Amino acid sequence: MNDKGGCGKSMTASLLALIYNMEEGRLPNVLEVDQARLANVLGDTVSTITPEINDTEQLATNPDLAEETFNPVYDELVDDDAVVDVGANIATPLIKWADTSDLPELLAKDGVALHFVFPIAPDPETLTAALNNLHAARTVFGDRARYTGVLNDVDRSGFGNFEQQRGWQVLQEKRDAGVQLRQLPNCTCRIADLARKQGMLPPQAIDHFDDLAQKLGLNPPARRQQWNKLTRWHDNARRQLQDLAPGCEAAQ
Repeated sequence: MNDKGGCGKSMTASLLALIYNMEEGRLPNVLEVDQARLANVLGDTVSTITPEINDTEQLATNPDLAEETFNPVYDELVDDDAVVDVGANIATPLIKWADTSDLPELLAKDGVALHFVFPIAPDPETLTAALNNLHAARTVFGDRARYTGVLNDVDRSGFGNFEQQRGWQVLQEKRDAGVQLRQLPNCTCRIADLARKQGMLPPQAIDHFDDLAQKLGLNPPARRQQWNKLTRWHDNARRQLQDLAPGCEAAQ
């Protein structure tokens, strides 16, 4: 989760669901809280909660509305292993609802182990939002959950310029305090770039590779090169996220 958009939340969620599918031979429960994107990758088994209001601040100030909107999250979590993709500006009211509904105690009683994943792009606003959401989640769930930040270099600008910023230093302090940190590899692939421009998630680029390659006018050697780059990125990203998928334990 991250209240800032454009940091790779849906991409990360889709990869986690696909990793689970590779391990278990089936998809976990997948729930999107906000706009529907994952169904394009994972099929019509994805459930979606779309708030009926445009002003998400009302979810944080109206307990009845938050209860009506977020209660289905509990049902998905206790029913089976699950991946929940929380949209932009939804994390803060969702965590507040979790606190007021005693969700940590209920899930602990039901034997549900939570793992919060916070994608972070090379943008100070996404870093600040992730840190704020991380602090809020840890305040509410404490040691009942695991927490991981996923650095996602979406625009290939890198994270080098972050090292002197206070937010980056705080993130490293959180890491020393038990928060995991992973970094997804860059995807320097023309196919992925075109897929992104067309509103696709990276896993969809593999499914639509032939159509995308045709649009780019790639000859057979160029197709092979782009296929190798795309699948190599996908394999490396999976390895980074492998133990973050539902039911997987972190390497000790």
